[in-house]
Amino acid sequence: MKSKGIFILFAVIAVIGVIICVSVLPFNLSNNNNYINVTDRQISDIVDKEKITVLGKEIIVERDIPVTILSYKTDSEIGAIEAMNNNGQLEYRKAIYTEVNNSKVITLGVNGGLNYSVITINDDDIYNKTDKMIVFYKNVRVVLEKSDGQSRSFFINKEHEGVSHNNGPSLIEIYNANDELIYEPSDEDERSTSINYYDYLYSKESLNLLSSDNKTEKLKSDNVIPNFSGMHDAWLYVLSVNIQNQNKKNILEYISSLYSNNGHYYANTKEKESELSLDSHLYLLDTKMAVEIYHELGEEMPNKKDVLLYLQKVISGLSNNDQLDFESKGGLIELIYQILNLLNPSEQYVSDIDKSLTKYAKDLQMVYNESAPSIAKYLIALNLNTYNPRFNLNIKKEEILEYLKKVQLPNGLFSLEGYEQGYDTLSTFLAINIYDRIAYPVLNKQMLLNSLIAINEASQGDIN
Repeated sequence: MKSKGIFILFAVIAVIGVIICVSVLPFNLSNNNNYINVTDRQISDIVDKEKITVLGKEIIVERDIPVTILSYKTDSEIGAIEAMNNNGQLEYRKAIYTEVNNSKVITLGVNGGLNYSVITINDDDIYNKTDKMIVFYKNVRVVLEKSDGQSRSFFINKEHEGVSHNNGPSLIEIYNANDELIYEPSDEDERSTSINYYDYLYSKESLNLLSSDNKTEKLKSDNVIPNFSGMHDAWLYVLSVNIQNQNKKNILEYISSLYSNNGHYYANTKEKESELSLDSHLYLLDTKMAVEIYHELGEEMPNKKDVLLYLQKVISGLSNNDQLDFESKGGLIELIYQILNLLNPSEQYVSDIDKSLTKYAKDLQMVYNESAPSIAKYLIALNLNTYNPRFNLNIKKEEILEYLKKVQLPNGLFSLEGYEQGYDTLSTFLAINIYDRIAYPVLNKQMLLNSLIAINEASQGDIN
């Protein structure tokens, strides 16, 4: 389930050879006073309610809050649940899942605030013979030893330096006690040569910001639309590929199937079919992506008025979310303005929205000054001051430049917040945006260009 928080960075998945669904908005981790470890009884409650078999358990501490990750399996799906204990009250959600398939090893990963991957051995013979697993992420090699009582799922988290969870491992090898290789993915099995739309989109957009004279174009359509697992899947595809006219209808039919009568869009079909009633702002990112898909395809939104009414409801509800940090509340307000720019409503409507949002100026100023430096923080602030100068956020150019210099990698790229190795193309794109917004030359530009070109080519998989 979704919770009362939002991060501007998308929760993205890493997977070898399977299609997955992911909850886009992570837990709000801004108030850590009341959180304690999830109890065995609470885990039993989750098992009973969700009808799952637990394949493994890991505790990740984020901002002093212990979050229990449960790898699970049902008859139809395999995935991960994130659970927290708020002073005795259980809070949990299905963070990521995929359909059960014949893959011998299944990898799922999340980078929406909590950064981890779950690697599950889905074959009895391999599991029984496993002594250790070696996981390769770009230039990073992680060795996972099988301990006594080891579950079927192995976890990789922030403790493993240099791992970039959005891209997934490039290779997994499993060895027995005699150090004999008993598993590696075959070309027709789990090894993936498909297009990485996440890396392609953000490397493309980054290259276009850096090289205005040599534009990187969208991919050519192969006339076959992939099976989308959710709104984010469809959004990445539409922004990465030149969509042919005959395919627009099918894509828009899928987007329309995720629409709610309340004026917003859901993340995926399963979320729509659930009986949960969530805070309105938790659907804002999926709604923004839906609006952008219509805009990108040159089609008028059939429910524009309802979406605009939904935005007013979200704005009214912001006053009830005082616990949100700057990236959360500022990110929500930024999404509202992005949707307005795409829908292009009347000047009077925009003026009314500006007035409604301006009342949050002092609150935004306070949480901005209190928040730790991050790429997302600075770009959100720059955008908000542009959308509405009355926010008047105290942005210091020297502070931004010092931070960007500090977190840039030797290859010119930028990693996920909190990591010193392992690139992330979205973080890199956001950082380049900041340089562009403050009109300052990007440091280590040639090395950055070389790295982005290599990522862009590799992301195209077997179409090259």
